[in-house]
Amino acid sequence: MKKEAGPTPWVRIESRNEPEQMFVGENEAYEQSAKKYDITIEEVKRMINMDAWQEARKIYKINDETKEYKEWRKQNKILKEKAKSLLDEFYKDREVRKDIKLRIENNPEGDFEIHNGKYAYEYIKNEDEYDPEKLSLKRREKIENQLKEYQVEMLAFTEFLKKKYFEH
Repeated sequence: MKKEAGPTPWVRIESRNEPEQMFVGENEAYEQSAKKYDITIEEVKRMINMDAWQEARKIYKINDETKEYKEWRKQNKILKEKAKSLLDEFYKDREVRKDIKLRIENNPEGDFEIHNGKYAYEYIKNEDEYDPEKLSLKRREKIENQLKEYQVEMLAFTEFLKKKYFEH
């Protein structure tokens, strides 16, 4: 299950061809749960019926990851090391505040994200707080101002990558 995005620019990076199944027997567990709840397998996978999805997850989560998924994770680790070296190069002579600095964050699925605004995620404690309509005007303005700073930093990294790879 992918996490929701926070109030910062971000990019998720993953190797091509993510295997359909993360765990051995995953599809069979989805099928079993779909039959029990009289819904489609797709409805279980997409968590339309959360009880059905959780039940299927309990079944397959005890199994090992598939050989294909383990290989996909290895490829993602290689990509992550490359991304880390690019960020290190980008920040070699660049000083920015900690909350603006781009960082790499692993996702449990095996992929990773590059984003900034480390502290911007802290205010999201539940879905209500993430709803801009329910935030105070002062807090909303602060987030909007931070977002502009975060966007400038992400754009600078984008320009660094363009120059490195496309402007020889």
